Amino acid sequence: MPTFREVMSEIKKIDTDDDWDGIGSAAQIVRHFNGIEVSINHEKGVPSDSHTLILDKDTVGDGWVIDHHPTNKSRNILILCKEGNKPTATLVYEALPKKDKTDLFIAATAEITDSLHNICLEKIKKENKDLFKASNYKNQYMREEEIFSIASVLAFLSKRYPYKTLEISKNLNPNKIDSVDSLINLLNNQEKSDVKRFLSYMENFNPRFDLISIGNYEVKVADEKWFEFPMSSLERMLTENPGNYVFLKGDRVSIRSNDINFINEVLRRFQPITESYGGRVNQFGIKLKKTLNYDSFLKILNK
Repeated sequence: MPTFREVMSEIKKIDTDDDWDGIGSAAQIVRHFNGIEVSINHEKGVPSDSHTLILDKDTVGDGWVIDHHPTNKSRNILILCKEGNKPTATLVYEALPKKDKTDLFIAATAEITDSLHNICLEKIKKENKDLFKASNYKNQYMREEEIFSIASVLAFLSKRYPYKTLEISKNLNPNKIDSVDSLINLLNNQEKSDVKRFLSYMENFNPRFDLISIGNYEVKVADEKWFEFPMSSLERMLTENPGNYVFLKGDRVSIRSNDINFINEVLRRFQPITESYGGRVNQFGIKLKKTLNYDSFLKILNK
């Protein structure tokens, strides 16, 4: 198995997931390795060659993979967290030959957005106390510290403006970006307006979820069309009301639960129309062969 440094000497392109963990992972790489093209998308099982680094997802090609999804079956896995309890951004941070406070900040906020092991979060807490002062903004993680509100905004920006998020990631020095307001100052007027609308949504959070039963499980279900900020709404609900969730996203389904038996039961019900699926600790996703409306989604869950 080649080393991280040996692989990186041949890498010309990155293909990464479109959430903050994926984008933050790519940001750390391009900060330290020049001339690498970055593609950001939500597709799984992407094609690749040996000059491609795949982050936070899997590939059907010869690309090199850094990931934390135990279901990843790619051929050339460079680094994999088999327990799934570290985000990809932390795996990248630990692998970098040289790293700085910005890399640590990126990894720490990715640990928040993926609700995973807080190795980097604890380390940055010792070095940057200002990030843990009380925030003026509500966030999807329902924590008062400023860094949790910053992470919430980064999670939002990753989905709405993925390439802009990659660009500003290079400047996330915690000595300069120690509040939501200082992060907002890196944005243009439209982006600022969207972030403020998102923060207002979190302040006045009033979601709709239906309650159903799947076997002996009580489950909250919803359609992403009901929400202006769907995934942030799901994360907020998980924080305020932990439990079992199944979330329709058109031709995809998100499952959130601490019970692997529940997850397997949902996977079984969708199996006839499943194209692919995968996940890690507490989170699984299904790619469907077709787009479902909410009524069809409920019929499958209730069968």
